[in-house]
Amino acid sequence: MQSSAAAILERWSEAERRGSALDLLEVLADQFVGVGPAGFVLSRETWIARFADGWAYESLVLDDVTFRGAGDWRIGVGTVSQEGVFQGRRTEGRFRATFVLDIGHGKVVAIQFTPIAEPPKTVKI
Repeated sequence: MQSSAAAILERWSEAERRGSALDLLEVLADQFVGVGPAGFVLSRETWIARFADGWAYESLVLDDVTFRGAGDWRIGVGTVSQEGVFQGRRTEGRFRATFVLDIGHGKVVAIQFTPIAEPPKTVKI
């Protein structure tokens, strides 16, 4: 099953928006690893379990993704903006997202989110 890198990420982002465990099982590789913005590491099962634990998106936007790679592997780097709720608490942010994709099997193998910090304020001395 050969898939384009963009199509794989579209399937992933749709499954995330809907909180669809079944669709995430289809798009995340068995050996998937997700690294969150605070450095926590999640397996495929734990990543999907976030939704049963109270994670819900109000919005999730994936933008400006560029791809590099060869053969069946691609690295995608883009921006994810999200708003949502986790266990009753608001969560939002903008992240630089890095994706490792197996396009030969149509799977996301890894994701890492890094917070996009505000530019430093200029300090006058």
